[in-house]
Amino acid sequence: MQAGELSDESSLEHFRELDLSHNFLTRVPVWLPAGLVALYIADNRLVEIPEWLGNCMTELAFLDAHLNSLLTIPVSMQNLGKLRLLGLTENPMVDGGGKLASAVAAGLPAEEILKTLARMTKPDWVEEYRLCGLFAY
Repeated sequence: MQAGELSDESSLEHFRELDLSHNFLTRVPVWLPAGLVALYIADNRLVEIPEWLGNCMTELAFLDAHLNSLLTIPVSMQNLGKLRLLGLTENPMVDGGGKLASAVAAGLPAEEILKTLARMTKPDWVEEYRLCGLFAY
């Protein structure tokens, strides 16, 4: 085993809180335990939050992803019904304008940001990304 490796990923299954901030991550690790309540991935080099996170991490109440290079967040984030804190400030997606960026920039609670997502239809998402320069089509 090398430094920084986990000897047994199953040992993570009981974790409820995990701080991976300040690690130069370019992707959210796929080995995250599904039962996490709090995930801190701030100050990395992430450009996206994967779709699977919103579908699999249903216990998540706190997600801090500020100070990354996030260009978008997946629609699946709407599935995180227990999410109370969603930290997205200091990401390119917030600088572009539009409903979602405004909600994030205003510091609205996570459930309000998710409601904004829920109200947006697919064409709205496309328009948001186009306005923010985030969506190539």
